[in-house]
Amino acid sequence: MTEDVKSRLQFRKYKGAAIAHVFEDLAQMRMDVFREFPYLYDGEIYLMR
Repeated sequence: MTEDVKSRLQFRKYKGAAIAHVFEDLAQMRMDVFREFPYLYDGEIYLMR
């Protein structure tokens, strides 16, 4: 991981209902990663629903 990427990462803790507002961003990030690196994905689409 490059220093540029590391400097843009943010780690935050959420509990309970507080996490609801970040679901869309997490889902988008997940899709972006697997689109770029499909070999990292090992699963079935029905498990994501």
